[in-house]
Amino acid sequence: MELTSTQAIFVLVGVLGFFAALIGYAMKDSGTGRKVKKIFTQQAGKRDGTVVPPANKFAGPSLLFSVDDIEVSVDIVNGSRTRQCCLPGSTMIRARLPKKSEKQFSIFREETLERVEKVFGVQDTQSGDDAFDREFMIKGDDEGFLKSVLTLTVSKQLLSSVGYNPIIEFTNGYFLLSVFHIVDSEEQLENLIKTALTFIERLREVGS
Repeated sequence: MELTSTQAIFVLVGVLGFFAALIGYAMKDSGTGRKVKKIFTQQAGKRDGTVVPPANKFAGPSLLFSVDDIEVSVDIVNGSRTRQCCLPGSTMIRARLPKKSEKQFSIFREETLERVEKVFGVQDTQSGDDAFDREFMIKGDDEGFLKSVLTLTVSKQLLSSVGYNPIIEFTNGYFLLSVFHIVDSEEQLENLIKTALTFIERLREVGS
């Protein structure tokens, strides 16, 4: 069975996440863990949310909050360092939109594309915005829908987070923003949450 481009990205993210969790290490008592908990608590105060302790030794704390009727979670998966390899931790911002959708797309940096193409051979779509297309690759099954989502506001916000190498995925009404590192600064977390919420708001507007 041939994978679609978006399915290919989900497989890649899932595989990396699985192995990071499989051989991960406990972060909750480390300096990084304390820093993450602190910035999550600050964000929870701003957004009337809650911080949930790690569910297991492979996970960090989770930040939960709502935007209107949409539940948003920010989750940490710990990485691992051994003599043989180093797997990065990851930070994921997730939300399910109220309306189920058959649309799907992925947006990610060019260096991520190179890794995915080697495994799956996927091709990209152009947004029409030269500045955006220089930085990001787009995979999707409906070019018109993608262009309606990528307004100037949405594109500018995603470009503001380009240095964090975010991956944006949307399938079956489920939104995911992920980065392959553990976010441990207030500025970075604020930027990524704002980017996620900008997408979520636009997806709601277009009916996804």
